[in-house]
This record gives sequence, structure tokens and C-alpha cells, in this order.
Amino acid sequence: MTKQWHPKFADLLRPLVEQYYDVQTNVPVGDVPREADLVLLRRKKDAPPFRGLWRHLRTWNVIEYKGPSVSARIDDIDLLVELGLGIHRRLNSELTKLKLDLVPASEVSFWYLANHLGRRFRRSLESLLGPVETPSEGVWQCRLLDRSMFFVSDSEVPIEADSLPLHLLSRGTVADEIAMGQLVLTDPSLTDLYGAMLTGFHKEVLEELYIMARTARKGQGRSYDLDKIIKYLGTDDVIRHLENRFIETVGVEKVIKKVGVERVMDALCKDKAMLAEVKRRLAREDR
Repeated sequence: MTKQWHPKFADLLRPLVEQYYDVQTNVPVGDVPREADLVLLRRKKDAPPFRGLWRHLRTWNVIEYKGPSVSARIDDIDLLVELGLGIHRRLNSELTKLKLDLVPASEVSFWYLANHLGRRFRRSLESLLGPVETPSEGVWQCRLLDRSMFFVSDSEVPIEADSLPLHLLSRGTVADEIAMGQLVLTDPSLTDLYGAMLTGFHKEVLEELYIMARTARKGQGRSYDLDKIIKYLGTDDVIRHLENRFIETVGVEKVIKKVGVERVMDALCKDKAMLAEVKRRLAREDR
């Protein structure tokens, strides 16, 4: 991977699944000192409660993640299978040494995640691996050597808790960006996990979310925590993005009345003598 996207993806995925899976990167493939640009998920507990994309996970899962700047290539599949088989073989070898039950091929899955997988890629995939099913939106599935293979088109996967690690690293439509912001900032658990990441990489949703929150406070829409949005978006960014709209909406006179004339003058007039003269003139006019 040219930009080492897989560690970033693993960092986002880890807090979401770590209660049920060990998440590893730079995975050793065999006895030789070779490491793969893959993410390995090893199940720690039975029956993870995922309902979205990650409900397809098996006991062991080898994931190749292509970042938003990397195009999907059908030639990648050979290497994914080669490395995946090597990882399965190595892990089972470790279990043999520990005298534990081996993990069968049916409990191993290989994943290929890319920003976009189009019709041409699917046709090439079917020529290479045979029939491809669509178990859920944006996901294709087939079988190879009794192992499940999943191909995920990030841009087509619904925006939900499971898919947030994918969408946070990519750039979708404005509607997608807003939907992602709504999801993160209205779910306390997701806010804690991804609030900082959302505001750091997706500030273009700032004004839309802020306006939605203000509208909701007036009983005209979905419920949002305005204070929480400001906290995670950052007060400075809120002011910078919204100051012109705020002044236009509220009016200059109301702003000055709220702040106070003297505070406005103190802020504007650095010359103390000039400031004193302006205040004297204003006082005379008031009389």
C-alpha cells in the first residue's frame, strides 16, 4: 500500500471490535521474516453483537484495506489469497504446539475493502472465482477452498456504526457526510469513539449540523445536543464558520446591545486617548 492506509483503518476499527476480536497489523505470514500489509481479526468471544458489516466476520479474518486514494485491482486477489492461506497455516501451527483445536477453513474469511468496486471489477472477479453473491448492500461474497471471501465497496456500504471506520477515512457526498455526522453526534458511545476524528477530518459538516441542532431546539426536527456538537467541533471553528451567518441573522444592533457599547469600543480602539474622546461624544449625544 503506497500510503499505509491499513494502520489508520485498524486504529479506527480497533475500539469498535476489540471487545470481541484481537486486531493486529503487520501480520507475520510464516517462519520467514515477511509481514503483510493486512489487518488480522481473531475472535476472543462467541457471538459478537454486530448487525451491520461486521456480522459477516468469522473466527479468523484477514483484511486487506485499500485507502481512498488507492484503486482496486483484480491482481490484488492472488496476493490476498496467498497471504491469507499463509496466515491461516501459521496460526494453526501455533495452536498445534499448544495442543489446542485447529480453526477449520470454514471459520476463516478473507476481506478486500476498497473505496469503489464497479461492475468491471465484479465481472473480473466472477471470471476468477466463480459466482458472487450480495449478502448486503455494498458487499459481495464468494467461497474459495471452503473459506469465505468478502469484497466491500466502501462508498456503497450504508452509513452505520459498523461501517464508520470506512466512511471516516473516505470522502463521500455532502449528504453522506451529514448522515455520518448525525450518527456520530447523536450516539454517545460513537461520539466518544469518533467525535474527535469526525471534527478533525470532516469539518465541512460543521455548519449543517449546527443549524440542524438549532432548528431541533425549536421543536422543528430531530433532537441534537447543541452543546456537544460545539464541544467536538471546537468553539473556534464554530465561531469562524458561523460568525457572518450569526451577525446577519441576529443583526448588528442586537450584537452590540448584548456585548455592550463600552466593550465594543474597548476592543476596537487601541488608542486610549481616542477611545476616551469617542466615549465623551457618545455621552453628550445621549444627553
